[in-house]
Amino acid sequence: ESNVRRLFDLAKRDVAGYETYARQIGWLLTDDAAMRREVLEGLFFVAAADRFLHDQEEAHLKRVAEHLRLTASEYGYVRSLFFADAMTPYEILGLTPDADDGEVKARYRELMRDTHPDRLIGRGLSGAFIAAAERRTVAINVAYDTIMKERVS
Repeated sequence: ESNVRRLFDLAKRDVAGYETYARQIGWLLTDDAAMRREVLEGLFFVAAADRFLHDQEEAHLKRVAEHLRLTASEYGYVRSLFFADAMTPYEILGLTPDADDGEVKARYRELMRDTHPDRLIGRGLSGAFIAAAERRTVAINVAYDTIMKERVS
């Protein structure tokens, strides 16, 4: 944390550009994904001060996230803490990026068991309930696949 603070202080006085410092912070925090997300959260806190995320701010934050080696889902998760948008894969599964692979898999199975359309048909529900369950099942599958693919990369 003290090294990250030192880099931020240097960045305030230097014209080298944010990308150089973002890469250094990413390197310093190689083994601490939670702290890399916290750095991005701090930047989102500043960006959210006017309650609007401008296109240039978002481009800047996405680039910083890349230098911090955060996945698109992790970026989306942090963004969702400050701005209301479509749900991220982690939100769909009701998890945070800190969840390990076993927790992700267990949550996926739980949600599929509880929301699968066949189960609802078996309970006598039909029509709009089944259609909603089918949409939810697709969203759960896509969220799970997205998270697991990012973790393999």
